[in-house]
Amino acid sequence: RCNGVTVSRGGPCWPGFLRMHETYRGPYGEPTRGVTFVSGDKEARAIEYCALHGLRLNYIGGGYRDHDDFLDRAEAILERHPGSGRDWILQHVYLITAEQARRYAALGFQVTTSMSFSWAKGDLIAERIGAQVLPDLIPLRRLLDAGLEVGCGTDWGPKNIFEHIQLAQTHRFCVSGRHNRGPGQPVTRSEALSMWTRDAARVLGWQGVGTLRPGSHADLIVVDRDPLSCDLDALPETRVLRTIFGGRTVYDSGDL
Repeated sequence: RCNGVTVSRGGPCWPGFLRMHETYRGPYGEPTRGVTFVSGDKEARAIEYCALHGLRLNYIGGGYRDHDDFLDRAEAILERHPGSGRDWILQHVYLITAEQARRYAALGFQVTTSMSFSWAKGDLIAERIGAQVLPDLIPLRRLLDAGLEVGCGTDWGPKNIFEHIQLAQTHRFCVSGRHNRGPGQPVTRSEALSMWTRDAARVLGWQGVGTLRPGSHADLIVVDRDPLSCDLDALPETRVLRTIFGGRTVYDSGDL
């Protein structure tokens, strides 16, 4: 029943685990380039094993050093195993350059991420690492333009999917209120909605969910406004009026 392997060499920024090429300030003010928990040899063995046995690799890559190390190994190994890597996953993707995104797309990777990482960690990353990296923070537009399929979730932070769809356009930080709207960040409302529905289902490999179409599961919600055209500031206030699961109403507000 095991169909995949997860590899994570580093960790998040706040404890000083994010793997970067340049030093930045750790939680106690000490200089760090992150912490490497898994050796490069073990990373290479995981890539090779998945390629040989048809398993799906889920790679958690957060900092620039994560991506550069992994891509060099993955490109060399997958060149020996044509056809592998077509549906492997790059997870979290706190920071990523345009060139790194292009290389992942060339390998056939898909992406999972969340606006929680930008919303809650944006000010921290700017303070610890520097504002120069903010154009590379959760760059949804860049990922799509590179040809990557992106599925988004709530992870932690805001639990309201409509607030996440709003954040996919504003890229607002929760502490400062700063809008991190570089050319690589904002996506359209329609693209954002797809990331939390259809595209998330595709990345997860789930059939029959994420779209309203013949043959899909009759699992849906009815809301009190059009999330594609309502005022952006009002989007997080969207109310669910009815929830249908398996074709059966399991919640009804009485306001429909």
